Amino acid sequence: MENLSMFMLFDSMQQTEQGCQLINPLPIIQPMSVPGNFSFIFAFNAFGVKPGYEHTLSLSLNPPTGEPLTLFDRKKVVPNEPDNVAKVPVREDLPGSISINLELRNFPFKEEGIYTFKIMVDDKFYEHSFPVYHKDVY
Repeated sequence: MENLSMFMLFDSMQQTEQGCQLINPLPIIQPMSVPGNFSFIFAFNAFGVKPGYEHTLSLSLNPPTGEPLTLFDRKKVVPNEPDNVAKVPVREDLPGSISINLELRNFPFKEEGIYTFKIMVDDKFYEHSFPVYHKDVY
């Protein structure tokens, strides 16, 4: 059974010899103005998926009001593929994981309030909410 083992927002990321480095965690999104655009990294990990098999992944972002934005819908992914960057061997006796780092550039925040990422892995839903407020509020 899948579990969401990590979900975070970051300011930026950089590739190193050891892998991907996520920089400056963001507990709150603070654009200079709302409405306004803001760039950030969204990262999550679903742990407990069957390695080497195809899984379905969907992701949407719901604003405080209005229609949700679908970032991808029912995308097919295979965790721990033999040709992945880390060259992790597939072991049937261990659970696999799906890690996603998604960069959202100049994302338009139209209003202040609580935004919610909705993630679906193999028909199991997860949610993560975060606040968006004008920079002068805090």
